[in-house]
Amino acid sequence: MATQVSPRAVIVTGASSGIGSAIARQLGATGYDLRLVGRSMDGLRATVSSISAAGGRGAHCEAADLARPGALADLVRRVGETIPTCSLSSTMPE
Repeated sequence: MATQVSPRAVIVTGASSGIGSAIARQLGATGYDLRLVGRSMDGLRATVSSISAAGGRGAHCEAADLARPGALADLVRRVGETIPTCSLSSTMPE
């Protein structure tokens, strides 16, 4: 059974290129407040530029290698500090 969510903010990992960047651009175009995570800050900035050029909202970027032990826990902690009402879901917004 799918969980129904109505997020205002979305964390997109791998957003510096490829599928992650494409997902971020699509969500940005629909008005979501984005937190973009990827290994390349230059790539993240390029994704944000694409979102802004298409009329979407800006995004907060964070360079992180989530394959590093403890990196995901650190990311969740930092997001919780900036978005105190954030709850994590593995579902894709519709």
